[in-house]
Amino acid sequence: MGAARRLCVRAVVLAGMISAIVSLALPACQFPEYGMARGGSAGAPAGGVPGDPAGAADGGEAGADGGEAGAAGNDGGTGGSGGTAGAEPAPVPCPPENCVPKPPATWNGPMAFWDDVAGAPDPLPGCPEGYTKPTDWHHGVDQPTEGCRCTCTATDQVCSTNTTLNIYADQRCEGVPCGTVSPVMCDAVPGCIDSQGSLKAAIPTPSGGFCKDTITPPTPAAWQYDSRLCSTNGATVCEDRSQVCAPPPTSPYLSRLCVSTVISADTPIPECPAEYSKLKKTVYKTFADNRICSPCTCSAVTGGSCAGKLSISAETDCSSGVEYKLGAGCQPFTLLGNNVHPTSVGAQYTVTGGDCKVVSPSSTVGNAPTTGSATVVCCQ
Repeated sequence: MGAARRLCVRAVVLAGMISAIVSLALPACQFPEYGMARGGSAGAPAGGVPGDPAGAADGGEAGADGGEAGAAGNDGGTGGSGGTAGAEPAPVPCPPENCVPKPPATWNGPMAFWDDVAGAPDPLPGCPEGYTKPTDWHHGVDQPTEGCRCTCTATDQVCSTNTTLNIYADQRCEGVPCGTVSPVMCDAVPGCIDSQGSLKAAIPTPSGGFCKDTITPPTPAAWQYDSRLCSTNGATVCEDRSQVCAPPPTSPYLSRLCVSTVISADTPIPECPAEYSKLKKTVYKTFADNRICSPCTCSAVTGGSCAGKLSISAETDCSSGVEYKLGAGCQPFTLLGNNVHPTSVGAQYTVTGGDCKVVSPSSTVGNAPTTGSATVVCCQ
């Protein structure tokens, strides 16, 4: 490149000398002034003195050589800078005994695999040395048959229809009652005109009602086993790039190496690779508990008891008067005031429900299948 540039500069100088000779030979001719190319700045020749061809040549050569040197310097600087920026730390070599072949296509790994009864231990163990990015899985769904317990309880029994309050004009409950009432809440008393008398009512037995069934829900399904997979961390590399660095996992992880692949719910479970055929498990993320309780039936209600109190009043709204406890036998009464007489009877009942029996019990029906994709784990 230097020799070629010097040749070009000398050709320019020679053209300038020829132009000067022509101008001397034709003094009468007027030509426009044209600036000739020189190897320096526009104001003055680079090197030599003005009008010195040798100086112009030398200056041009010097400028060309300087540009060439500058270009070379720039190239060198770029190369040096690029080398510094692109420098990376040398990869840490993997011990040869930890280098194993990469798994076949569609399989991930090698990986560390942990598996134990669900809930033991809690929390789950961290990844062993040389492994990272834990992912948690499960397998085996426990579907208890407990739950779905049926109980039958009496409801809607009443006492009012079997209650009879006899009101007598004397205070010994003798003779024919002047009034008989089966009060529901507050009912009128016909026929009795005296402010004194006596009351008598037997304890009634409940009537009506039915046995209502109640079923407890099934005991929830739960995973039987928890699993965890950890990937190699890639901190060390094998000399053979067809291999991957996978140190033997430490306890509580299996000491053997494993690989995994993800399949959809409707895909058959694939066979394990030849190098990882000693142990095979299929693990999942979720399941759907579709179990319900079957109906149960109850007997008719029997028995039960009534308790409570009645109140006889001279008012029409049962607002005041004399209380009578159900089953208290003959009880005399006196209503205070002038020209008063039994006008209304109020009632408050307490029902103790009768007996009910389970005729046909409930049971758990349905199942709790796994859902979503599955991960197949195969180990050495």
